[in-house]
Amino acid sequence: MYNMIKIISNFKQFVKKNKNTLYFSLFLLVFAGFWFLFGFCLGKHLIQKDNIFVYGDIVKISDILKTDSVEKEENMVVENIYYVASSRGKYYYPSNCSLAKNLSAKNLLTFSTEEEAKSAGYIFNTRCK
Repeated sequence: MYNMIKIISNFKQFVKKNKNTLYFSLFLLVFAGFWFLFGFCLGKHLIQKDNIFVYGDIVKISDILKTDSVEKEENMVVENIYYVASSRGKYYYPSNCSLAKNLSAKNLLTFSTEEEAKSAGYIFNTRCK
């Protein structure tokens, strides 16, 4: 019991000696807490993300991953590839080649097969693969 009374009296003396320092420390703690809460509330509004709207059918990723590679190949739509050439040039191109998109519409010739383009006298452009 005596030890407890001694501890309390020592604490009172410490507070009397360091009153200004303790008040300043308390002020800094309250000030820092205020700015923390202010930043937290302000940041919550600054970081808020826009809502996401989904239109159409929703597909689970797990359903996509479960399909076999064979099924994926069967369900893929293959674009019909034909061959094009310019009536003023000597090369023919696959229709999906970027060079084929530069051909003039009025000079454009189309071929359904590669052999058809070759028999017409055109050479395959090697820059298109």
